Amino acid sequence: GDLAAGRLKPVTARRDCPPVPEALRRLVDAVAAYTVSPPAAVLRMVLPVDDALDPPRPETGLVATGAAPVGRLTPQRRAVLETLERVTAEEGGSPPTVAALAAAAGVSDGVVRGLIDGGALVPVDRPVPPAFDLPAPDLPGPAFGPDQAAAAAALVAAVGAGFAVEVLDGVTGSGKTE
Repeated sequence: GDLAAGRLKPVTARRDCPPVPEALRRLVDAVAAYTVSPPAAVLRMVLPVDDALDPPRPETGLVATGAAPVGRLTPQRRAVLETLERVTAEEGGSPPTVAALAAAAGVSDGVVRGLIDGGALVPVDRPVPPAFDLPAPDLPGPAFGPDQAAAAAALVAAVGAGFAVEVLDGVTGSGKTE
């Protein structure tokens, strides 16, 4: 390109994430041109924050080892062991965290950690739930009223004709978003 070598910056890290789709890159260029802004400034608004690209950190849950705990089996320790199966079922089979198990058993975190140290419980990685539900593209769209249908048809025609600025005017709750 025609960029001076002194303006180039080295790549410091490579993220294992999907590339920005071509359509979004074209949109970035169009917005940059329309707002007379550097494409990098617009792209910065499009890309997620740095931490969002990191893989989610797994939480640690607890499962029973089946072994008797080292030391005395106090009423609090017994309550934790009896509560573990119920809490695991309530969480959809996912092992509960120390805090969740302690709260459900009505004991302190220290009692639960004592069972870990005593060999009765063992920490395991909990499955990381997805950040968002997968979109359902087959959902039906909203049912338009006559005025909305006319406005939607006009917008579809305007998009088909190329770029144009359109303004939807109406009071709050009149259905502009649909």
